[in-house]
Amino acid sequence: FYTGDFDLLLTSRINERTGILAEIALGEGDAQTLDVDLERVFLKYDHGNHFSLMLGRYHTAVGYYNRAFESGKWQHMTADRPVVMEFAVDGGLLPTHAVGASASGLIPSGALGLNYLVEYGSSDTIRPEINGSDLVNDENRGNHISLGLFLRPDGIAGLQVGGSYYHDKISAPVLAPHIRFGQAIVNAHVVYVRHGIEFLNEGFLIRHSLEESRTVFNMPAFYSQFSKRFGSISPFFRYQYVNANPHSIFEDVLLRQGPSLVHGTTLTRALPSRRNWTTHFAKACPIWTACNCNWHSPSEYLMRKKWVTFLLLSWLLAVPGVSPCVAQNIDVAVVVNESNSVSMITMAQLRKVFSGEKRYWAGGIVVKLVVRAPGTHERLVLLKLLGMSESEYKQYWSSQVLRGEAQAEPLTLPSVGMQKEALTIFPGAIALTDLKDVKPSMKVLKLDGRMPLARQDTHCNRHHTETRPVSSD
Repeated sequence: FYTGDFDLLLTSRINERTGILAEIALGEGDAQTLDVDLERVFLKYDHGNHFSLMLGRYHTAVGYYNRAFESGKWQHMTADRPVVMEFAVDGGLLPTHAVGASASGLIPSGALGLNYLVEYGSSDTIRPEINGSDLVNDENRGNHISLGLFLRPDGIAGLQVGGSYYHDKISAPVLAPHIRFGQAIVNAHVVYVRHGIEFLNEGFLIRHSLEESRTVFNMPAFYSQFSKRFGSISPFFRYQYVNANPHSIFEDVLLRQGPSLVHGTTLTRALPSRRNWTTHFAKACPIWTACNCNWHSPSEYLMRKKWVTFLLLSWLLAVPGVSPCVAQNIDVAVVVNESNSVSMITMAQLRKVFSGEKRYWAGGIVVKLVVRAPGTHERLVLLKLLGMSESEYKQYWSSQVLRGEAQAEPLTLPSVGMQKEALTIFPGAIALTDLKDVKPSMKVLKLDGRMPLARQDTHCNRHHTETRPVSSD
């Protein structure tokens, strides 16, 4: 028997803009011993939508996967991480942890939803080899700098397209003493996560240039992963590829490629909260093959493996968009605190507010999300707006807190009266309220330039049967 990992998350909210997060992982070793790792500990300050700063130990932004999925495996749709995104302490190729400063925020870009990431710190890594040799490489990294940009366009909720550049210097004691490499890692990703679909695509070019020499190693890697949730079952398919030069510090990796076809079942009922304990069961075919092969460029590989290219393009074309029906069938009112200067909001902005992407109103007022309890009409409309099921919504916000993107989950209230009181107490409060519960004292926002209407026909190609403004009685 094996107990697996035990992950502890500690948070402390200093004020509405500043908080501390710590993650401690306990892993089972030999002879029933426990290894304790301080995965993350940082202080985060939010100045507004355009700037937030983390100071401490964090997961680097070297790729989408490393920031989106933390050490706790309960939030993973899959049974394991892609080999290129494995943690460095487990033999992964990338610098996954660092101590330093990380800044991020939104760049004014309208419907594009452009965001930036800037990191500077130290990511000294001791990496065990993964070929069974029990050797350990002390890469003795210097300070690194990382820059990233990504888009979250309003037109397709759940889509993220971006890239990053990482640079530092590393030692190579596995090759010879006193050897130093300049390391540059270029990443590009296209990700879609919505409606129970998780479609992840990332490519990397790891470039090592030997100091005082013209020797350069260009090592490509990528993975493409598709998963669809069916209740508690999450089957997924992943194809991954890593081509490490046999003369580089990754001589234990070489060429690793192949598919993973895994049937996973996620149990989320172990605790009443349904989010604190998750168990994965999986059966998998061989995930990759390893051989001491000649180095191939990505273009050569894709030309030889045309079926891979076809599969990737087919997946990209199959990503669903956002139906305009959502915008035409929100039969609730968007209500805010009466002191809020905002008078109208678009559907795309509303989605970003309730997904936590927009955290501040104009003037620096912190957004306070007030939502109704599961099973209510307002809750069902909210889930439809976000394109999530109830379980996906709960896991989404738990993950936001776990990553440090949010200090707390939205305030969930069981009654209309309590919701109305919260709208009065919190200056930045926003809520969805059923039309019949709207009172004259409530400030209702125009949605896409119109006041809320009564329930409309559910077919997008039909005109609504009734257009009744909110009553002022």
